[in-house]
Amino acid sequence: MGCTMKFQVLAAVAALAISSTAAYAVTTSGNLTYTPDSSAPHALQVFSLTDGGAASAGPIGADNSLSDDTVLIGELGSSTGSLAAGSVVFKFTAAEDGLFTTNFSTVSPLSGFSGLEIAWLEDDESTVISSLTSDFNTTELLTTFATAGEMQFLRASWTGFRAASNLDFRIEAAIPVPAGVLLLGTAFVVAGAARRVSRKAA
Repeated sequence: MGCTMKFQVLAAVAALAISSTAAYAVTTSGNLTYTPDSSAPHALQVFSLTDGGAASAGPIGADNSLSDDTVLIGELGSSTGSLAAGSVVFKFTAAEDGLFTTNFSTVSPLSGFSGLEIAWLEDDESTVISSLTSDFNTTELLTTFATAGEMQFLRASWTGFRAASNLDFRIEAAIPVPAGVLLLGTAFVVAGAARRVSRKAA
């Protein structure tokens, strides 16, 4: 391998390392830090983060692509408490039709974020599709993406938070198996078992 080829390979590796580091870097605003999962297939990247009127630093504006069996993970944490209202928003675009998508969120400690609401929003980033508003530890909130290219947002908002509080996000997307297919599969299994029993009896 010549010197030019070696240089090109090394440059490509360096560029990949830089882009990978930048893609999964933390985002901060005021006393809050958002950290996406460090593994590439599971990094839930943030669209916006605000702690009161504080500006954000780090990657924002991300659009997360969803397809069958997608799992995306991220965590929001606080260094000190705050009485300021704030929010974190994630943007999603479906790559396939008929995606059932669920957000699982866990708050630690319980009531660490006061006035917490988690909501799926339409592509205008304001119309609520589904939401939960309460003091809870774990939530499960479902939405559907009917067609490829459909866009939705997930927003968590609050009126304040305690020191050392955490809010975890886990997005799971899947295309459900139609009930008819499941029944057909069961029928094949039953029929196969019946044939085996019949052969043994003969």
